[in-house]
Amino acid sequence: MMTGPVTAKVIAELLSRYRLRCGTEDELHDAIQRVFFAEQVGFVSEFKLGPHDRIDFVVGRVGIECKVGGGLSDLTRQLWRYAEHEDIDELLVVTTRQAHLSAPRRLYGKPVLVHALLAGIG
Repeated sequence: MMTGPVTAKVIAELLSRYRLRCGTEDELHDAIQRVFFAEQVGFVSEFKLGPHDRIDFVVGRVGIECKVGGGLSDLTRQLWRYAEHEDIDELLVVTTRQAHLSAPRRLYGKPVLVHALLAGIG
């Protein structure tokens, strides 16, 4: 269970206590959702930020994006759009891609944390 202020770092630390096995984004999404249920974390899944923007999860004011595939430039464009929204104060990327470790660490003044699910990375 999470205690204290909800931040991207706190959520990443919570997720790091679990072995999240996944081959697809849907499997990763489901695995994270199971952790949130098990830990009694309040969250919204598939949170609609606008007509064309839907982020995988929002916990408090932290937006969480799950990534199993895709390149860094696509992820960065997505994060730029998400960071524009007033409902989001921080972004957390949960990824299986080493390339995503190079994502920007701040967008529109909002922190971006990348949590890698790769053995020996993160």
